[in-house]
Amino acid sequence: MKTLLLASALFAGLCFAGLCLSHCRPYPCSLPCFLAFCKRLWLFAVPCNEINTKVVAQIQAFSPQYRLLYTNPLSIRANHTSLDSPEGENITFTLNPTILTAGCHVFAQSTSI
Repeated sequence: MKTLLLASALFAGLCFAGLCLSHCRPYPCSLPCFLAFCKRLWLFAVPCNEINTKVVAQIQAFSPQYRLLYTNPLSIRANHTSLDSPEGENITFTLNPTILTAGCHVFAQSTSI
C-alpha cells in the first residue's frame, strides 16, 4: 500500500507539476508555438524495482490516455494524450539505485509533442 501511494504521488507530481514554456518558431499565421516541459528529481528510501513496478502499473491503469512504450529495470518511457486535444507528451522515468540508503533516485521528464 505504501509503495502504491508512492507511485501515485510520483505519477501525479509529474503530471500536475507546473510547466515551463519555451518559445519555438511561429506558425505560418504568426501565432507562437510553445513546447511545455517539466523535470523532477526524487529520492526515495524504496528499492528501484518496487518503484518501477508500481509506476508501470499506474501507467497501465490510466490507459488509453497513457501508453507504455518501453520499460526495463532502470527506465520507463510512455506517451500521454489528452481527450480534449490532439496534443500529447513524452514521459521518461530514469531510476538509479542509491548505495547508502538502498533507495532510489528517480528522474522524471515530460515534454510536449
